[in-house]
This record gives sequence, C-alpha cells and structure tokens, in this order.
Amino acid sequence: MEIKPYLMFKLGGLTYGVDGLLVQEIFSLPELNPIVEAAPELVGILNLRSEFLSIIDLNIHFGLENAANSYVIDDVIIVLRLGEEKLGILVNEVCEVQMIATEDITRNLPYSVMVNLPPQSRSRTHDHAIAGYAEIEDQIIMILAPESLRDKIISDSSALISDSKNDHRDDHDYPVTRNRKIPVFCPDSTPQERQIFRERADNLRRKTEKDELSGLMSLVVIGLNGEYFGVNLPIIREFTDIHNVTPIPCTPPHIVGNMNLRGEIVTLVDIRGILGLPMDINGSSKKAAIVQVGEVVAGIIVNDIFDVTYLNPSAIKPVPAAVHSTQDEYLRGTAIYRDRQNPEAQNRMMSLLDLEKILVQETLVVNEEI
Repeated sequence: MEIKPYLMFKLGGLTYGVDGLLVQEIFSLPELNPIVEAAPELVGILNLRSEFLSIIDLNIHFGLENAANSYVIDDVIIVLRLGEEKLGILVNEVCEVQMIATEDITRNLPYSVMVNLPPQSRSRTHDHAIAGYAEIEDQIIMILAPESLRDKIISDSSALISDSKNDHRDDHDYPVTRNRKIPVFCPDSTPQERQIFRERADNLRRKTEKDELSGLMSLVVIGLNGEYFGVNLPIIREFTDIHNVTPIPCTPPHIVGNMNLRGEIVTLVDIRGILGLPMDINGSSKKAAIVQVGEVVAGIIVNDIFDVTYLNPSAIKPVPAAVHSTQDEYLRGTAIYRDRQNPEAQNRMMSLLDLEKILVQETLVVNEEI
C-alpha cells in the first residue's frame, strides 16, 4: 500500500490536496503580468529568478463564481514541479500536510451524480484536473491532477492561438472576441496593496546563485510547546490521531506507549523530554507523526501541524547560543519561517530537527530486563 504526503489548500471555500513531493516552494501572491493569447484560467506570469512561471486560477478553470483579478494580499502561490517544467497555482490558504494511502482515493464519482451536472459543467469535466476524492476527518478532499491540468490548458491555449490566426475569416466560422481590454492586476486593490504586490514580484525576480537553488530541503513544519520545528518530509509516512495507547513498562518517560495503527504496533515518543521541553504529562496532545528511519518506525507526538515548506540549505543558520543546550545535539540549525496561518506574525524562528539521530539513540531502546 503506497502512502504519499499531500499538501492541503483552500480555494473558494473548498479544500484540495496536491502531491506534496511535487511542491517546489510556496510564497505570497506577487504582482502578475497578464497573458493575451492563453486559456482564461492562465491568469498571468511572473519572473521567478530569471525563469518565467505561469500562474493558474483553478476557480476560473472550474467555472466557479470568482471574478478574475479579485485577489487579496493573503493569497498564496504554490509552485509545482512537473517533469522539467514548473507551474504555479493560485490558492487562498495553505493548510497542513496529510498522508493519504492510494487505496483511500476514490477515482470516480457515482454515475448518478455525473449525469445530473449541468451541460456547462459536463463540457469541462473535472477529469482534467481532479485525480480523485478522499475523506479526511469527515471532510471530502479533492485531489488535484496537475499534469492533466497543465496538458488541458496547453491544448486550450494552442486552440486559442490557432483561432486568432484565422480571425480574418468569416466570424460565424471563427468567433473571436474583438476590442478586448488588457486586464489590470487586482484593479480594486489599494495603493498600499499594489505596492506590496509589486515589491513581492521584485523580490522574486532577483536572481539567486545557482548553488543556492539546488538541493532544496522538503520540510514539514510542526509545533511543540509553542515552538516551530522543521522535520524532513521524506521520513514522514503519515499523520494520525492518537488513540488507545498501551503503556510500556521499563521505559524512560519519553516512551509514551504503543498504539495499534491499522494492525501495525507503533511506539509513541514524546521528544519534548529529549529536547529539554516540558512534556505532555496530561496527554492533551492528540496528533502524532508516523516516521520511519531505516528499520525504525515510531510515532512522534506533536501539538500542531502547520504546512510543508522548501528550504535552501544556504538559509540554515547555526543554533543560537540562547537555545537550550540539551537541544543542540538534535538540531541541524535554525531558519526563518513565515507562519501563513497567522499573518500578523510575519517571521518565526524554526529549529530543524535531526529526528534520524533522535530515533537511533540508546535511550529509545526498551529495556525489558529492568
């Protein structure tokens, strides 16, 4: 059974998921340049460090009621890597990362639902952009198929260009919209907001040295006791609710107990004790990250799961001297993280956990002879 990380995001009040391993980076919405000969959902391009990036508005693709250019300062761009190309999708909010098994994704809706769709919806079926549907915590999530979305938009744009080249023919055969106005990016935004959009675009345009762009680290940002920690995404199998924990005798305090995870016995670890942070003695934490390092599988208790981020190694700084000395051994360094769920707190200090080192230390071995 294959389990993959999916980045959850919201758009137009709906929740979507996209393969987390395709995500290259995430940043706040900058000013976009309009494209004249392109599919309507391709709302603009931007210069991302000397590389043009196309931006897609899924609301327009699905024909939902969301006027073009009615974007706000808190909107976000998710950059996806599709083979040798990159594609940006415009979303309202980035949520947490969820681990979803392939068998839990339903590929098709019931036929009775599809036949009741209005004609305009059937002409632009979700098969072009939705790979399937999954249920997470009683909520239906639409799983995005970005490769199909890209191919459909390329096809639509090519047809539009072909039609425009033949606009000298009879209008009844080749209907072309004439006297079109060049769209203005966010025409209803305030001067202050337009300045912010423009500054963001300027910052993204700046070219970074080649070695700084290579080897991006994929991290899941978690919260422990109000502090932010980054964990390597590849070692995380899934996030799950904590339930029915069985205590284990003859173990140190940070070994919480065993939990049955779909037939697999997983040991829960409260790493706060190892990091010198106050432990969850009341059992108020309800979530765990299931991680695997080699042959070792464990559940790491967490307070919060924020999102997935991609970090240049050059952005990692040494651990400040003020940090608890007991943490130093298990931290790779620190980096700046912007908490998108709390816009008022623009920057946070995030510590990069060396979970691999924590999980193989001797204090995690159960001593049954004591």
